[in-house]
Amino acid sequence: MPDGPWTADLDRLQGDLEQKIEATRVDLREEIAATRVDLREEIARSAAETRRHFDVVVEHFTSKLQLVAEGVAMVDDKVDRLRGDMEQRFDQVERRLLRLS
Repeated sequence: MPDGPWTADLDRLQGDLEQKIEATRVDLREEIAATRVDLREEIARSAAETRRHFDVVVEHFTSKLQLVAEGVAMVDDKVDRLRGDMEQRFDQVERRLLRLS
């Protein structure tokens, strides 16, 4: 580039522009780093909240499952009693039939 009246001005502008670009690069890296920290903190908070919610849901379903298990046990007891009653009645009917024959 030939030396002229604007050469010094252009060199100064180029230097200013390079400084601004470097400052912008530094600012951008700082913003990215801060955003990374913020994002990690938000993810950690969200994970903790999700875990608490999951624990509450598991506790709820565990109690519901316990109720179902108790209900099944009660039905099982009723079936056993019914089976015993029916066996007694069949035995009675069988004895009556044997007496009749």
